[in-house]
Amino acid sequence: MSTEGVGDTRCHVAGLKCLEISSEATANNAEAWRKWWQRLELYLLASGLDRSEEKRKVAILLHSIGPKGLEIFNTFNISLDEAKIKDVKAKFDLYFEPRKNLTMCRYVFFTRRQAQSESIDDFITDLEIKSQDCEFGTLRESMIRDIFIANLHMDLSHIRQRLLQEPNLTYERMRELAKTLIVAQQDADKMVKKSIVEDGERVMLLRQRSGGRRVSVSSLRRPPGGHGGTYNIKHIISETGTYRTYTHCLYTWWCR
Repeated sequence: MSTEGVGDTRCHVAGLKCLEISSEATANNAEAWRKWWQRLELYLLASGLDRSEEKRKVAILLHSIGPKGLEIFNTFNISLDEAKIKDVKAKFDLYFEPRKNLTMCRYVFFTRRQAQSESIDDFITDLEIKSQDCEFGTLRESMIRDIFIANLHMDLSHIRQRLLQEPNLTYERMRELAKTLIVAQQDADKMVKKSIVEDGERVMLLRQRSGGRRVSVSSLRRPPGGHGGTYNIKHIISETGTYRTYTHCLYTWWCR
């Protein structure tokens, strides 16, 4: 992807980068302009320059936007002496927005799927960003909700099922419930792993002491109500093939 511009793309105003305008990916230029404008607004606010006269704010914008942005401004036929920053912004908005392909924006949104290692928060945030260009209007939150549920990763199918069971599911309720279910799953996994490790350590200790004799599982830990049963540790390990498999079998037997 080529970006039009001359020289260093870092401008000399508070470290602002110049607006990078691509000639090969015009669909992304509207988003690049929105993000650049947001950074400029934050700079003006943080520096107190937001209270400056209009002519100075326009000059800061044009100085910071870079050579390609200045070329675009020159096509607006706006006098610097009379220009107001809100009018300059409106002109740039009109310049970039028509180049947005609505069909493509919606395609990208509808086909966005959660990656296996992607968090719930990151997935929702990206859907929110991509939906901004789709012109959904009042349907925006319901569209994000539906695509979120439909395109969750297959490892989270149990969360999808739970969300689908919720009557009159709102966008906010979906976010809250999905996060709660993820935290509950993580806590449950920690509990299981901790129990398996503890039982495994006891098994290895008893195996060393037993010398292959039959060892009572109740000697490891007897839960309320009690469970009976004895196992020959060497025999079970031989049958299952791995110590880890044996530990998992022991944990499963113990919690039934």
